[in-house]
Amino acid sequence: MCKLFTPGLMKAYRQISKISDPSILPFWVVLEGDITRDPKRNREIAFWFDEYDKNYFMWRPGVDGSALVEHFNKYLKKFLD
Repeated sequence: MCKLFTPGLMKAYRQISKISDPSILPFWVVLEGDITRDPKRNREIAFWFDEYDKNYFMWRPGVDGSALVEHFNKYLKKFLD
């Protein structure tokens, strides 16, 4: 996942997505499975994303898809309209 943050890819993602707003990343990551229950991995992911905490979603067991869709609609959809 760290390659998502490389300068060359970030530039390409911004050009392709047409998302130039620096307050949001031009991609979204949905994490699921064991990684979402591991506190060490959670801290690592939060560190990678820093202030861009709206650009990832931890889909944990027992959570239905409505939380995922709600997160997308609330934080990211406006950048794609």
